[in-house]
Amino acid sequence: MTRVIRGIAPRKRKKKLVYQGKGFVGSHGNILRTLYQQVRKAHSYSFRDRRNRKRYFRSLWIQRINAQVRQSDLNMVYSRYISQIQAGGVKLHRKSLSQLAIFEPAILGKLLPYA
Repeated sequence: MTRVIRGIAPRKRKKKLVYQGKGFVGSHGNILRTLYQQVRKAHSYSFRDRRNRKRYFRSLWIQRINAQVRQSDLNMVYSRYISQIQAGGVKLHRKSLSQLAIFEPAILGKLLPYA
C-alpha cells in the first residue's frame, strides 16, 4: 500500500496566508499567528473602506461643485444651485457635475433653467 502524505492542504493554506500578508512589517508578516490576525484585520478594513470610498467621493464632488458655483458669477451656493437644477429637470448626477465644474465651468451656469 502506498504512503499518504498529508501536508499539502495545510501548506497551501499557509502559503495563501503568507501571500495575502505580503508586505506586512515585522512579525506581522513572519509569524503565522500574528499574520493571520493582521490579514483578517486587513480584510475587515477593506470591506469597511469599500463602502466609505463612495461616501468620500460624493463629498469630494460636492465640494468641487460648490467651489465652482461660488467662484462663478451665479451668486449662489451649492444647495440652491442643486435645487434649481433639479427643478429645471436636469438629470445629471454629482460626479458628472463635478467633471463639468473642473473641465467646462462655463456650462454650469447654462444648466440653470432661467439662464
